[in-house]
Amino acid sequence: MTMAHGEASIGELTQRIEKGRAIDLLDLRSADFENLVEDLLRSEGFDVIAFSRSGDRGYDFLARTPGTDNTPPIEYVVQVKAYRHSRVSVAAVHEIAQKVARAGGGRAVMIVTNGQLTSVAKRTLTDLASLPESPEIRVLDGTQVKYLLLKHPDLVRKYGRSHHERGR
Repeated sequence: MTMAHGEASIGELTQRIEKGRAIDLLDLRSADFENLVEDLLRSEGFDVIAFSRSGDRGYDFLARTPGTDNTPPIEYVVQVKAYRHSRVSVAAVHEIAQKVARAGGGRAVMIVTNGQLTSVAKRTLTDLASLPESPEIRVLDGTQVKYLLLKHPDLVRKYGRSHHERGR
């Protein structure tokens, strides 16, 4: 007996929902979320340059796209923001943008959060992007992180509920 296309799609959707439930980004400790983001970016094809956790550079690590024949690699300064009861604020956006500007080197910025940005922070990003010397600023919010995780069931298993339960 063969399954109709609609039934297969429903089955795939159900599996994706279950994978999404298997990992609650808000339950991860900050260090675990940062490790997950490093692993996720590696899985997405980025070269990740991690630093020791001691000392504050104003960002967490560097991630470089491999580039192609038609496009040069892009180096991102990555700031991971894990919040349990708040969202990424305007102050956090300004802080990372200023630190990257001081560091120079033509790097782009990637802010990754387990939650969302405030509406004012989103407007601030739009305003910063319109400035002539502003670096490219890319944001991955919690919804986008979960969407990317659907492509990487190994990471869902690694950082999912059982990982969280072991950490307690």
